Formats: sequence, C-alpha cells, structure tokens
Amino acid sequence: MKTRGCSVLAVVFAAGLSQAAILPPTGSSPAPPTVFGTDVTGPFLADTGLLNFTATNSLGQTTITGEYRAAVYSDPANGFCAGCLDFFVVVDSDVTSTDDANRITLANFGSFLTDVGYTLGNGSIPGGLDPASVDRSKNGNVIGFNFYSLGGIGPGEASQVLEIETNATSYTKGTLQIIDSSVASVTAFAPSAVPEASSVSMTLLGGLLLGLGFIGRRRRATR
Repeated sequence: MKTRGCSVLAVVFAAGLSQAAILPPTGSSPAPPTVFGTDVTGPFLADTGLLNFTATNSLGQTTITGEYRAAVYSDPANGFCAGCLDFFVVVDSDVTSTDDANRITLANFGSFLTDVGYTLGNGSIPGGLDPASVDRSKNGNVIGFNFYSLGGIGPGEASQVLEIETNATSYTKGTLQIIDSSVASVTAFAPSAVPEASSVSMTLLGGLLLGLGFIGRRRRATR
C-alpha cells in the first residue's frame, strides 16, 4: 500500500526533522528524503501556475497526462542561509493516464548545496504521495525524486509538494521531467549564477503571485 503524506503526520514529521537529505554537488546514491515543515502559501519569487504536461514513449504513445506547478520561495528559515531559495514542485496525474509516474527530476543544480525532500507545511497536498528516496547525479546537475518502490504516482494521484532547499540567491529557467517508460519534459526553475553571501531581499516578493493552494484544481477519490 502506498504511503501518503497525511499518514501518521505528526510521527513522520518529527522523524523527518532528525534527518536531512543534503545531497552534495558531487552526487549521491538514493537517500531518505528530508521532511520539511515549510509553508507553501507564498508569496513567491516565481510561479509557473498550473500547467499541463503529456508524457510520451518512444513509440509516440501518450501514457501519462496531468498538471504540474513549480515555484521559487525566498525562505527566511532556509538551513543554508536566511532568504536563500527553495524550489517547489507538485505533479498531478490525470485519472485517464494509463501508466504510473515513477520518477521526477529537476535540473540544473550545478555546484549548489541542496537539501532535498518534501514538505508537510501549510499548503501541502492532503493525500499527496511522498517520494521513497531522493538522489543527485554525479555532476550535480540533476535532482531526482523516486516513487517506484511505492508503485509510482498512479492515475488520479498527486505527489506531495517536493522541495529542494538550496544556498542559491537567484534563479533561472530549469527543466522538470516526469518519467516512467515515457517522459514529459517541461519548464520549471533552477538556481542561477554563483551563490552570494547576502540573502535575497524580501522586498522582491511584493505581490508577484497569488498564494499557492498548490494544486487546488480538484482532490481525488482515494484509490
């Protein structure tokens, strides 16, 4: 049975605080994800809004469709530096999908420090699926969230709000991939330039976007 983000929330959250999935720029093998308590209600420095995705296989067949959202947050409680950037993503698979999404990746994270996991803070997804593990490529560029041991994100299911805490103070366009035997490659966000000692000014936040109900489109019936 798949473990959901709302399951025994207090126990899971307390356990998560005792570990951190700090994945270095030199890469890492799969590790347990950090469980954050970061609120995802905004305001944000950047937000894709709710966008559609389609995953197709090598035969050109569509196997997974759905919606995703990505955002960037200047986090006063960031563990690397106050005001450094957190990157959020959530993926929601349509009930009409014919395959499960087993892995989600984001790039390009280069030489930045990262703490990787998911959040159960305000604005997280009731019943969202937590990744079983997280990893980072040897060149540091790709952060991965793995759902395969849980059976994947199935039709009509959504991930929990995935979080990458970094020491970055600026951002640029990045790439999000939703993967099984098929792949959807869409635009998200990633760190930009060399990390600076100063934190991002909170004045940059001023009313850029609406608060995130991160996926408020609909809530699924439990499978």
